[in-house]
Amino acid sequence: MIESKTNNLIQELETRNSKLIKQNKKLKLALEKRQSAATRSHQIFESSKEGILILDAITGQITDANPFLIDLIGFNYNELVGKELWEIGVFKNIAASKETFIELQNKEYIRFEDMPLETKAGNSIDVEFVSNVYEVESHKVILCHIRDISDRKIADKALQESAQLYYAMFEKNQTPQLLIHPINGSIIDVNSAAAQFYGYSTEEFKLMTLSDISLFPSEQILEEMKKFTLTGPSYFQFIHRLASGKTCDIEIYTSPLSINGEALLISTINDISKRKLEEERLLQLNNQLKELDVLKSQFISTVSHEFRTPLAGILSSVQLLQIYNDTWSKEKKEKLFKQIFDAVQHTKALLDDVSLIDVEQTSKSFFRPTNILLLPLINEIIEENLSASETNQKVILTSKVAIKSYYMDAIMIRHILNNIISNALKYSSKNITINLEKTKNKEIKFIIKDQGIGIPTDEIKYLLEPYYRASNKGAAQGTGFGLSVVKRFVDLHKGELLIESVVDEGTTVTIILPHLQQ
Repeated sequence: MIESKTNNLIQELETRNSKLIKQNKKLKLALEKRQSAATRSHQIFESSKEGILILDAITGQITDANPFLIDLIGFNYNELVGKELWEIGVFKNIAASKETFIELQNKEYIRFEDMPLETKAGNSIDVEFVSNVYEVESHKVILCHIRDISDRKIADKALQESAQLYYAMFEKNQTPQLLIHPINGSIIDVNSAAAQFYGYSTEEFKLMTLSDISLFPSEQILEEMKKFTLTGPSYFQFIHRLASGKTCDIEIYTSPLSINGEALLISTINDISKRKLEEERLLQLNNQLKELDVLKSQFISTVSHEFRTPLAGILSSVQLLQIYNDTWSKEKKEKLFKQIFDAVQHTKALLDDVSLIDVEQTSKSFFRPTNILLLPLINEIIEENLSASETNQKVILTSKVAIKSYYMDAIMIRHILNNIISNALKYSSKNITINLEKTKNKEIKFIIKDQGIGIPTDEIKYLLEPYYRASNKGAAQGTGFGLSVVKRFVDLHKGELLIESVVDEGTTVTIILPHLQQ
């Protein structure tokens, strides 16, 4: 009986001992973990690159400070530990008052994002101050993290200054500017000048690409952008469409630009539409000058040739008369005299044409209309031309005009009709008709018609240009200047000159002159 009780007691003791051993192992393991965590925490505390203060949450006394904080503020460990936070002068500008400490006790958290901290040496450091309340072994402590943000402040200031500079150079720039993505051509931003010039809002622009405002294909635009990226600053000309639908010739100066590490392109826009128009105008003027130079050379060559022929005839006739004057018959000499007279008349006509160059240039100054008797003047011009002609042609005048006197420039009317009638006689072997009519608007209409060689249809539009002569003129003499002067004189009368012609059938010239008021 006693032995049985003893055995039971031994088993119970062994069981309890086994439990105690297990508990001791657990306690030892927990202690080791706790010690390991404490060691790690201490290592973090000691090696942290930000200042750490530990305060008693009840009294506000500093119970510990890490090396980084000590180095940062210049106090030694003993000057900090045991002191209340508000006793340390270095913290006088931050939340080190008793009121702030009470707030921290109640809220268990307080943060100051940007505060000046003065070191023992009197230097000011920008810091971020964060405090939290923790419970450690049933005792509340305050853990204060103090981060030196001086470098960040410098970087922020530089960034702010850069942003201000960007705003001044980009947004306030009076020249339109675009920020472009170099890969897809999307518009990242525009300044106010660009929004005003194109007529789109900044928000609308940010939903667009260069292809939306350019008339060039998107493939060509992207290809040009690659050149911008590879070669640096570049220049190009595009045609852009504004919000109104109007198109403008644009020159673009584009340079690479990095903003917050992002590679972009900045494009400065200049509207060169007026310049392009001026360049085109100057090009046209230059071409006209070249054409005039060619025409002048042609004119000089033509006039030289035209003068040389009659003068050579006169010289030849005079030389023959000198040699054979005593031996030739009267009839033969009279024939030679007539040739000389005709050559002189032709030379005079050429001189008249040449003199018209200067008159045509200043004709407006010499426009002097007077009351003239139109029919007698026309008949006189017809007689003069028939007398100079060596053919048996007739000029048939038909008039349906009752008024005898008209207000016109007699000299210019004489030249107009003389040129048209002489051309009709020169290029036709048949009779010429002149119809004089009056229109419903009381205008005078001259219709001069011949049945001559005509003018090629595709050349009619050039007839009124100075020095131009039709390709089928043959051996007929002339300078090619007369019709351009005729057109000028008709214009001065505020009239109209029309020419219709068919090759080998003839030409009809219609001149319509208004009834000018005195």
